[in-house]
Amino acid sequence: MYLPNGADEGGRSKGLGSLRPGADLDARGTPISSDLLEKLLDSVRVDGESAFGTANFRLAHFERADFDGVRFEGAWFTVTGRRSTGYGVPFPVWS
Repeated sequence: MYLPNGADEGGRSKGLGSLRPGADLDARGTPISSDLLEKLLDSVRVDGESAFGTANFRLAHFERADFDGVRFEGAWFTVTGRRSTGYGVPFPVWS
């Protein structure tokens, strides 16, 4: 699923409704609030575990994020900010 930057709430709700456990997600450059992240994780939750296929979070802006217990087949993030180990460095995360 593509989660476009700047999509209105209706567009995001429609997209979230199409997500299933194991789904791929492209959220490049998207601002992701804590509320939106919780909706994303709930959309792919099964038996208490959130599971994505491949997720692309390059240049996404998280208000606050905790991926503890979330399974990814593959994921891409861009690490920036005060608490990061690098600046603008994409890295793969494989489970």
